[in-house]
Order: sequence, then structure tokens, then C-alpha cells
Amino acid sequence: MPPNPAPRRLPAGQGAGRLHTGGVRGVEPPKTHIALSDGCARAPRRIFNLRSGKDFGSLVQHTGTVTCVQLYGRDSAGLPTHLLSGSEDKSICVWRVGNWAHMATLTGHKGAINDVAIHPSGALGLSVARDGTLRMWDLASSKLAARMHLKCDRKP
Repeated sequence: MPPNPAPRRLPAGQGAGRLHTGGVRGVEPPKTHIALSDGCARAPRRIFNLRSGKDFGSLVQHTGTVTCVQLYGRDSAGLPTHLLSGSEDKSICVWRVGNWAHMATLTGHKGAINDVAIHPSGALGLSVARDGTLRMWDLASSKLAARMHLKCDRKP
């Protein structure tokens, strides 16, 4: 995987939406002010701090649109240490926030990822996908811990 480019700041008066061709598909809670641009076949998914305008770099591991993101873990300053990203490519990636290094890819879903969530301990992650399953992941080992088929009404 090529390294992420060096962080850069947006020019004054230029919002994150002006630097990418796709829509913004993931935004973390207002306290963190992180947005993820959609990217496209020729462009990576970009990570932005909406408060400062800083461009943190790219998430280049996914081959499909990133559908959800979730920050988790806390360092001594209370800042998040990791990010989960789910994608239409049926995968979930684990990223280290400090340098945006790709740590692991969680696979097993047969459909696009709808959403991800983190247990308050930061040890377990949950994912739900269009394949109608809920999966629980051990984030320390990057292994599947449990799987449940969800019964839901499907519209044709």
C-alpha cells in the first residue's frame, strides 16, 4: 500500500466539498469534526478535519464507496486512536488514526456494509450489511467473534 500523502491545510475559504468529485458519505460526530469524501474509481477517499480544514490523507484500501466510518479508542489526551470504515466492497478496514496506517481488513459479509459500531470498551466492533447479517468482531485479533442472521422485511 502506498503511504498517505503528507497532511495539508485547505486554502482559506475552500471547504472540503471543493476538493473532491464525489459526495461526502461519512461524517463522525461533531466533537471530532471528521468527514470522509466519497472518492471515485480514479480518486481515493480523503479524510478531512472540518474544524481546522486540515486534509489528513487518503484511505486507499477500499475498492468501493465508503458507506460508514466510526472512530474509537482514546489516547492520553482523549483523542481517538483508530477508525473503522465500511464499504460497498463488503469489507471493513481498521486504521490507526495518528498516521492513517491500514491495520487490518475484516471480511466475510456477502453484501455492502450498511453501518459499523464500536463497543464502549473498544474491544469489539459490530457491522451490519445488506446480506442481512450482523457480525461481531474482536478488534484486537481482527477475527470474527459471532454472526447473526437478521430477519427483516426486504422490498423487491
